Formats: sequence, C-alpha cells, structure tokens
Amino acid sequence: MIYDTLSNAECYRGISPQLDRALKVLCETDFSSLALGRYCVDDDIYYNVMNVELVSWEKTVWECHRKYIDIQYVWTDGEAIGVCPQNVLEDWSKYDEVGDCALAKGEIAGARLSMNRKCFAIFFPQDAHRTGVSEDGVANSQKVVIKVRC
Repeated sequence: MIYDTLSNAECYRGISPQLDRALKVLCETDFSSLALGRYCVDDDIYYNVMNVELVSWEKTVWECHRKYIDIQYVWTDGEAIGVCPQNVLEDWSKYDEVGDCALAKGEIAGARLSMNRKCFAIFFPQDAHRTGVSEDGVANSQKVVIKVRC
C-alpha cells in the first residue's frame, strides 16, 4: 500500500510500466472536469470517475482484488479509506472473477487513511481496503479509481 501526496507521485516510478503510465494519468488529468463514467487508457489501465455516497465504517466491507491494483484519488475532502493486510482477515466471499473482487466483513479495524485532494492511495492485491467511509458526517465524495492490471 502507498499513501502519499500527488507531489511525490514520481517517487514511485519504476515499480511497473503500467503503474508508471497510471501515475502519469493521475498527475496530468483534471478528473473534476470529466463526466461521471468509465474511461479507458489502454489495455492495462482504465479509470472510473464517480460520486460516492459515504457511510459509517460499520456499513462498509473490506474488498480485495487479484487482477488489478487500485489507485484511489478524491478531489473533495471527507472520505476515509481503511486498509489492512488481506491475509489477516477471515471469511472472504468467493472471489468474483468477472468483477475482480472478494469481500469480507471482518471486525479488524486496520488503519484509516484520511483522503483529501492532495493525497492518493495505491492498493495492491495483498491490501484489503474499505472505501466510502464518511469522516465528520460528510455525505458524498467525488473521486476517481484508476485500475491498473498487475
């Protein structure tokens, strides 16, 4: 897992060619000017621009992926994302091959990342994450999730 500011995104170049291209998209795109929806960059990278209804921690679930790395970036304050090593959680749902996702309700708190318009988070397949958590009663988040093939 990586949690950092956009100004440090270049520090992560070299992990993989796909991640390099995705970080370039992250740093060079004004996502707030785009319509909601899915955008394809190439065969290995796409992203979803979305408006997310935020809820309390208890109403969210852990998720993990096998085929794609998630880069999460919000341009409105108020969303928190939980993170925890995937292998410490139990009771995972059956992996959904099409949706590239498994879910778990686990009671482990993990760590909470306060997302803001200067920060991004990268979740690798070993990183369970719990998105859409409201901080301070904020109701919605505007964000992009960039999906990068592993």
